[in-house]
Amino acid sequence: MRDYAFGDRLTALRQECGYSQFQLACLVGVSDKAVSKWETGVAKPRMKTCQRLATVLGVDIDELFCTDEHNSSLGGHGMNKNKLWAAAEERLYSLYGNEPDFYLINRFKTEKSFLQDTDAIVLFAAIARVRRVANEHGTLINIRGPLNGSFTAWLMRATVFNPLPAHTYCPKCKKISFHLDAQDGLDLSKELCECGCWLTRDGHNLPFEAYLDKVKSNFCSVDCVVSSGIVSEAWREVLVFLQNDYSCDRFIYLQTEETGFPGQFSRLYLNPKKNDIFYECIDEVPEISNNAMMTRSKSGCSSILLLDNKSDDMRFPVIPSLDALLAPSVLQLAMQKNCAPQYFLDNISSFHDLVQAEAASHASFKDGWDLIQFAADNGLSRYTNLPLTREEVWLTIIKASRENTGIASDILHNIKLGNYARGKATCDTELMIRMGLPHWFPEYASSILYLFPKSHCVDFAYRNLVEALHDESN
Repeated sequence: MRDYAFGDRLTALRQECGYSQFQLACLVGVSDKAVSKWETGVAKPRMKTCQRLATVLGVDIDELFCTDEHNSSLGGHGMNKNKLWAAAEERLYSLYGNEPDFYLINRFKTEKSFLQDTDAIVLFAAIARVRRVANEHGTLINIRGPLNGSFTAWLMRATVFNPLPAHTYCPKCKKISFHLDAQDGLDLSKELCECGCWLTRDGHNLPFEAYLDKVKSNFCSVDCVVSSGIVSEAWREVLVFLQNDYSCDRFIYLQTEETGFPGQFSRLYLNPKKNDIFYECIDEVPEISNNAMMTRSKSGCSSILLLDNKSDDMRFPVIPSLDALLAPSVLQLAMQKNCAPQYFLDNISSFHDLVQAEAASHASFKDGWDLIQFAADNGLSRYTNLPLTREEVWLTIIKASRENTGIASDILHNIKLGNYARGKATCDTELMIRMGLPHWFPEYASSILYLFPKSHCVDFAYRNLVEALHDESN
């Protein structure tokens, strides 16, 4: 007897995720004919295959076998994730038109394939609520971690930094043009579209592939620095979203601790173990204050951390225009807010230069190794021409290795951990040169102890610009 109920359920889940039968088959590792047989009730997948199906479709194994009628009464945690993914995809089409550039679709689908079985999309939606509260109070938030490097997070409004390559975009006719020779979209020239509308300049070139070594820890543990006074309201918005909008049927856990930073931090965990302290509803959560002290560690759970910044250096009544931010006088003031040595800050003339200065100030190299001298000795006009962040290292390797991502991932992993510099891995100079990497790359890779993520540097550089413009206006 054919199982039409399971077939209809599978069809509905597949369509909600936006997959064709062929795409689903590729992700699960079967033929499209097998998927067709399941959906028409001719056959049913084995249990191991069902587990892969559930993971790909973003649902629990039990939900995979629920009928639509039964599932609608459950609140459907996995189904709500699908709705959030659908909302992100809908915004992609609303921004870029019914036939967006293939690169946009591929970037979104790539992120979805890696993140859909995690809580990342839930955290993106929650952080968007925090950002909305911050905007209403005229404050910035600073996000630590690679969330700024996710196109999906940008579509969900969790970050204001578009991670795509430098590009111009027309909000009227939806046309997008990539400028692959540009380092950062904010530095592109101001232009009019053929339709008469001013083009939006955007894109910080943050490749998602640079974060794939630790997908879950990179995107399922989000730390935010927020302005003093909005923490309680921000948490309330997050909790309302989790319980009401998201229909969270899993427990949430709240922790508040003192920290060495000025102020406090508080962390919310999704799905803690049942033998831990937890709260099932908003009314049970205490006010965020010094008296709400719970210090139990919850490693392994998806989480959001808010650090309450007690200073007022994140309050700005009006978020300025791009032209105002990139005025030469503002760039010079922003340069002074950077903690880098002065020789890193000479001749700052673009947003990319400011990002590179941030990267240089946080990078760490072997004792006695001189970044400026190394650039000069190797015929580079400025140190900013070196890949000073993890993401830029990835792009340099990928460009040379012709998409050999396995080799690129291995090299990036060793550079990020400082393995070449510490002698924990052998830097294969011959392989790197054979790949087409610059002649100076092996020595450079062997000198790096630590590189900062570009997703951090972009955030810091932008904040310095906003502070500088605010100071100049006052």
